[in-house]
Amino acid sequence: MRAGLLLAMGLFIVTPKGHAACASPTADAGQMQYISGVYKFCNGTTWISMAVTNSGVACSSAGELRYQNSVMEYCNGSTWYKTAPTTNYGTCVVADTGRFYYGDAYFWFCNGANWRRMGP
Repeated sequence: MRAGLLLAMGLFIVTPKGHAACASPTADAGQMQYISGVYKFCNGTTWISMAVTNSGVACSSAGELRYQNSVMEYCNGSTWYKTAPTTNYGTCVVADTGRFYYGDAYFWFCNGANWRRMGP
């Protein structure tokens, strides 16, 4: 019995951990793609839309990203969409204005004073 328990424990230890990924299209956590007119990012299992609000400003370069008026936006081919609500999640430095990164299952951008989460 003890040998069987040790063997079972050994199998548990050496079994590789499953790799979570998004499907259709396939991607790993932190990858961002322009899919069917919307910027989305993979959080490890699901594609999350980054469209928060329609800015009402016309554009024509589908998939283009820009940082304008303290907001990260993308063009869907006809209108600019804001990618973040107005909630602040901690301060950032002016030198990081317009930069974004993936962490804690979200994309974040710096508006010159605060980090904002992209997406809902």
